[in-house]
Amino acid sequence: MLLAPKKPKYTKNFSAYKAVTKVTKKTIMPRFGSFCLIADEVGYITNFQIEGLRRFLRRSFKKRGQLFFKIFPYLPITKKQAEVRLGRGKGKPKYWSFVVKKGDIIVEINSSHKKFVLQFFNTMQFKLPIKTIFFNRQERWIL
Repeated sequence: MLLAPKKPKYTKNFSAYKAVTKVTKKTIMPRFGSFCLIADEVGYITNFQIEGLRRFLRRSFKKRGQLFFKIFPYLPITKKQAEVRLGRGKGKPKYWSFVVKKGDIIVEINSSHKKFVLQFFNTMQFKLPIKTIFFNRQERWIL
């Protein structure tokens, strides 16, 4: 099951290019977990990429930790069909995305296995299209 809003107010939005250039003003401190994955640059994350990351983490962690996703795709990305002439309106929504700002927490992980979490950090980075930072709450270090 892919992430998408159940009942959006508008199915076709304007582009969010202005929001992409901003830096988040939130404090970078995990609330639920002891480790967190933080965005180090701005960009878009699609619902397919979030689902791929979720499946990877769920399969690798199993019962050794809890996951708390702090992002949800709310922005519809539209695409016109092939071979459609100009002036036929905006295309149908193809997928949903989330606008990530620098400093946004993507996922929080609550686990006591520090070595186990660090082992999967590099693979977590490859699942996302943006650069990320890994943060540990207890020892206050960033990797």
